[in-house]
Amino acid sequence: MAKQSSPAKSEAIQFNRFERARIIGARALQIGMGAPVLIDVDHVVDPVKVSEDEYARGVIPVTVVRPTGRAMRDRSKVRVTAAKYLRSNVQ
Repeated sequence: MAKQSSPAKSEAIQFNRFERARIIGARALQIGMGAPVLIDVDHVVDPVKVSEDEYARGVIPVTVVRPTGRAMRDRSKVRVTAAKYLRSNVQ
């Protein structure tokens, strides 16, 4: 088997607009609650602006899980099964 190498910097993962909004919003909430800022900021006070700058510089440590294929089908089966179980046992 051939060993797969990690993607190079030029092959960085591209987030879609929904993932980008979620990342920036979550980070802005963290900054608003007092988390340390990961970049040097001079006069920016708005947590959203700070998190957008962090995102643009690529310093936000984040993991995005994109379930595909069978994982999505299996997850939906579990939800349906759990819903059926709850409906049958709740009186």
